[in-house]
Amino acid sequence: MSAASDKIEHCSAQMLLQFPWWASIYLHLRRIETMALPTMAVDGRHLFFNPIFTESLTDRECMGVLMHETAHIALMHCYRRMHREHKRWNVACDKAVNAVLAAAGIKLPKGGVPPANLGVLAEELYEQITPEEMELYCWDVLEPGTAGVAGATGISSEQEWRDALASSRGLMPGYVARLIDEALAPRNNWKELLAQFIHATHRSDARTWSRPSRRVVGFPGWKREPESRLAICIDTSGSVTHETLNVFVSECQAITALTGITAVLISCDAAVTQVVPPGEPFPQELVGGGGTSFIPALKEAELHEPDAIIYFTDGDGEYPKECAYPVLWALTKPHAVPLGEKIELEIGN
Repeated sequence: MSAASDKIEHCSAQMLLQFPWWASIYLHLRRIETMALPTMAVDGRHLFFNPIFTESLTDRECMGVLMHETAHIALMHCYRRMHREHKRWNVACDKAVNAVLAAAGIKLPKGGVPPANLGVLAEELYEQITPEEMELYCWDVLEPGTAGVAGATGISSEQEWRDALASSRGLMPGYVARLIDEALAPRNNWKELLAQFIHATHRSDARTWSRPSRRVVGFPGWKREPESRLAICIDTSGSVTHETLNVFVSECQAITALTGITAVLISCDAAVTQVVPPGEPFPQELVGGGGTSFIPALKEAELHEPDAIIYFTDGDGEYPKECAYPVLWALTKPHAVPLGEKIELEIGN
């Protein structure tokens, strides 16, 4: 056994004595010594450790790094990246993990990624990563089966880790319990989030003169069905694929078929290219293909005085400073937006 392997075993024993919950998760990993990776890393089944890096650490620092990698497993970081860029995702995961370790008083080697505030998930941190933080990138969160390291065999499923975490619940420290609950929570379906937004803007207090009030003479009564007027803006610039447009238009058709919902459809690239009034059939083909500005479509949407606006786009384009109505950006990739709410589409899910 090498000196690095001896240190790993010694620090693993210390973890078991001092931090039994962490050890209960860590001991599920197969440990592999390798020069193929610069420090330590996990892929959902293995803990990879570079012998030179490992021997450079004090025992306390080594245990801290082992717990850092264990936290990636506990927070399911190897399984949650999805469409996100790998380097940026690693930095976001490290910020989230180091916040947990700071709360536990764990010592880490100097020069690592600074911790975020405790309780912020990697998905939230992903869009906030600065260029300076990107320079601190360390390749330590690998997706299952992608390590390419000699001796790495088999893949542990996400469900196996969910089961392991559930069985360790009695030992779990309070400062990490809520984070793990959030990590294990079912991922939101973008269609459900879209429906929730529409429901939140759905007018349930509309009155009508066609149904006079029974309580107050000469006053309109309540409508039997609530109603919602939507403006659906679709980015038809060249960066949005035809397949993705078709998926979203299909979902919009399903939404507008619901009782009490009417919608105007506005397609736009750098300028408005099409306006389909409420009640008319959705077009089979959308006109566009140029650059992207969100300002013309939102101005057109405001003319229709909607209860809410849904804007389908990849997020790349010119934004207005404000909008008079609630806006939900339905994004095909992660992107910061200066106003309104947003969801990330998972086309095909």
